[in-house]
Amino acid sequence: MKKLKVQLQEHIVDLAALFVSILALVVSCSQQKDIQIAEYRPLLVIEFLKKDSEPHKGIVLKNVGLGPALIQSFRYYKDESAWKAHKPDTSWIPAYESFLAPYTFQDLTVLEPNYVIGENQSLFLLGTDGKLLQPASDSASTHTTSFFNSVTAHHLESLIIEIEYKSIYAPDTQKYYLRFCERFVANNIFNPDMENSYESTSIR
Repeated sequence: MKKLKVQLQEHIVDLAALFVSILALVVSCSQQKDIQIAEYRPLLVIEFLKKDSEPHKGIVLKNVGLGPALIQSFRYYKDESAWKAHKPDTSWIPAYESFLAPYTFQDLTVLEPNYVIGENQSLFLLGTDGKLLQPASDSASTHTTSFFNSVTAHHLESLIIEIEYKSIYAPDTQKYYLRFCERFVANNIFNPDMENSYESTSIR
């Protein structure tokens, strides 16, 4: 009877050791997966280049993460009023017709679903060399003006851009989010549930 009790205790110890080993393996695999996901995680941010000293000005999208970003959706709002009214646009044509002109924007990038932004890649969503088209009487010649103090730059500061994207790394199933406005306290917001928070004063 005593021998049976000892054997039973040994089996319990063996089972406990096996359980601990399996648990450690599961935890290790989970941690390894998290590490691999982090190694390929994308991170999109937007910057507004508006200084006259910049050779190319406009709104730049950058992937500062460690892996490519796969675009799921893209939209923008002219200002906070359009945001509150849930009236987005996905084409830059309305913006060009209303407030981008008279500047010549060489870069007008629309992010279609499945558009890939590579690691360390930057691209202008809206980009201009800061030149204005002269009136028709001056033919097609161009001249430069102060973009920083322009009405166009003022409008672009109020623009709200939303982008949803994910990693191309299959195990990473998380959906990532970006909301940008130059007038936000934090220009880039990564939480879709966070409300818009504006600077109390606009310093340009």
